[in-house]
Amino acid sequence: MKKITLISVLVLGAILLCACGNNGKKQPDSTTTEPTTSEITQETTDATTTAESKIETTITTITTISTTVPETTTASTAKLNLDLLADIGRSYSQLLAKRGELIGAEISGGSIEYYFKNGYGAYCWGLEELDWGQEVSGSWPLPWDDNDNLILADLQKPAANCGSIWYVKPSELFLGLERSITSAEIEKSYGLKHIGTESLEDFTIYGNEKYISTFSYNGKEILIYTKEKDKVDLGSCINID
Repeated sequence: MKKITLISVLVLGAILLCACGNNGKKQPDSTTTEPTTSEITQETTDATTTAESKIETTITTITTISTTVPETTTASTAKLNLDLLADIGRSYSQLLAKRGELIGAEISGGSIEYYFKNGYGAYCWGLEELDWGQEVSGSWPLPWDDNDNLILADLQKPAANCGSIWYVKPSELFLGLERSITSAEIEKSYGLKHIGTESLEDFTIYGNEKYISTFSYNGKEILIYTKEKDKVDLGSCINID
């Protein structure tokens, strides 16, 4: 009986020793979990995506602002129509071959104005170049029919040179022009010399024009009729002599 009791005491002591065998260290709480590798990777990816999104938004905003800058005429697009200017001094027969068939004619002051299919404005010759042998009132024989309509006929002196081109549009002479432009800009961008600007006062020629600006280029005189002083718009009228 004493043996059994001793064994029981020994067993109980062994159990107590096992319970206290961790040197007093606290065991981890079974309810607390450490973040896994996949969770850490996901957090890093989310943070990177957010930063990239902010960068993309900033780039998009800058791009949008840059596209709102208005276009202007630059030196690369601003060119003088030398082909038009070269028509002055050509003969009637040369212009007929270059600009196509004759589609209209008018008498204005001391000149006859011819319009060609592929021409610019009105090509002018003096009335002294006309010789139809038809006597009418006035200084020169003009090609009128019995109903007082101007007859559309070729110039009787085909070797006579064109002295002027009238009613030219600014966009036809100043290539690349898409907006109003000042006299100073014309000098800088197109190489014309601005001689001066005068007021037409109460006298207008082509509508509401109040000023006439005179330019020169390679021996030619260029007159521009404008509504505002030293400001040429797309509706202004140009005569070249």
